[in-house]
Amino acid sequence: ASGNIDAQGIVRSEMGKLKFLNEYSFPDLRSPWIESTKDTWLPQGTFDFAYEEVRERKKQVLFEILDNYDIDGIDLDFTRIRPFFQDGEKEKNMHLMTEWVEDIRSYLDKKSKERHRNLKLTARFEYDPEVNYSEGLDVETYIKKGLLDILMLGVIGDATPDASAKWFIDRCKGTGCKVCPGLEGHFYWIGTDIGTGRAATLDTVSAAASAYYLEGADGLQLYNFVATDQPWDKRIIDDVAYPDRIEFRNKKYVFTMWSGANMAKRNVWESKFYMMNDQNESECSIFIGDDIEKNIRLGVDFCGDLMIRIDGVNLKEDLDIRLNGVSLTYNEGADCTFVWDSFCVYTFHLHVPPHAMRQGENTVSLHRMITYPEYEGHIEVQELELEIIYNKMIYTSNL
Repeated sequence: ASGNIDAQGIVRSEMGKLKFLNEYSFPDLRSPWIESTKDTWLPQGTFDFAYEEVRERKKQVLFEILDNYDIDGIDLDFTRIRPFFQDGEKEKNMHLMTEWVEDIRSYLDKKSKERHRNLKLTARFEYDPEVNYSEGLDVETYIKKGLLDILMLGVIGDATPDASAKWFIDRCKGTGCKVCPGLEGHFYWIGTDIGTGRAATLDTVSAAASAYYLEGADGLQLYNFVATDQPWDKRIIDDVAYPDRIEFRNKKYVFTMWSGANMAKRNVWESKFYMMNDQNESECSIFIGDDIEKNIRLGVDFCGDLMIRIDGVNLKEDLDIRLNGVSLTYNEGADCTFVWDSFCVYTFHLHVPPHAMRQGENTVSLHRMITYPEYEGHIEVQELELEIIYNKMIYTSNL
C-alpha cells in the first residue's frame, strides 16, 4: 500500500487511515475519567499499563462485574488492543502485567469460594509467543503459576487458519489449562481487492480444526462469527467440536501467505513463499490434519486439489509444482489476470494424488523450468489452498 510519512513519523496509507497521536481509540467510550487521564494514553490511543491508576481502573471494572453479576468467569482479550506499554519499556514492565493477572485470578478465587463453584479465567493471546513476550505478556509464567483455566489463540485483524498452537499446547500439558485455538468467521484476502472478505465455510473450518486436533488442542474458539457480513453454515457449531464428525469430511486448508490484510493496508506486504529471479527452486511448509495413511489403508476414495495463485509467472509450463517431491499435474483451465507491473497473475488448480500427501508437515515446492534473464522481478505466491475431497460419504461408526 502506498502512503506518505507525516511529521510524527507515522505512515498514512491511502487505503487505511490511522489514528493520530494522542487521540483515544474509542471516542464512543470516552468518559470523564478517560478525559482526565490523557497523560496515561499511549501514542496509539490505548492506555499505558505502566501507570498504577490504569491497572487499578481496569481491575475495578472487572471486580464490579464479578460483584454484581452471577457470571461464570472473566475473559481477557490480549489480541484486540496493543501495545500495553511504551516502546522500550515493555520488557521492564512485564512483571506489572503478570501481577495484574494474578490479582484478577485471586479475586475470581475469592468469588468462587463465596459462590461454592469455580469461576474461570480465560485469556486470548497471539499465536506467536515472541509477539506476546515483546508486548510485555509473560504467557509462560501465567501458565506455570496456574493463572488461566483456558488459553485461546488468535491474531489482530485477520484470520490465520494455519498458525501453529503447539508452543502453547506443549507448555499447558499437565497444568489443567486447556488450549483452544481461535477460528475466525471470515477471511480477508489481498489479491485484487485489499480487504475483501469471504465467510468461513464448513470445509475451511473443518480443515483448520483437524490440524489443531492433531497438534493436541483441547477445543476451539469460534471468533467473530457473529460479525461476519455474509451467511455462514451453522453446522460449524455442531460438527467441529467432535473430531470424528469431520474426519472424512471434505476440507479446504487455507495457508497464510502474508501477515494480514489490515497490515497490508499500512505497509508494503510480501508473501512468505516466493522465488527470486536468480533462484531455480523455492519451498513452503504446510500442515494438514487428515490421516492420509489411514485413508489409503481403508481404501477410502479421496484426492486433493491444490489451488495456487502466483504473481510473476509467464506460462504454466515455466514451473514444475510439487508436493512432497511429487510433480503435480494441472487441471484444465487457468485464470489469468494481467497486472501492470508484472507478467501476470495466474490462478492454477493442480490434481493431488493421495500418495503425494501426508498427515502433518508437507512441502510445496516451485521448480523453475524456463528462465527469463531479462525479467528483473520475482515469482510470488499470493494464495495457496489444498482441498481434500472425499468422493463418497464415510461413516466413522462403520469403520
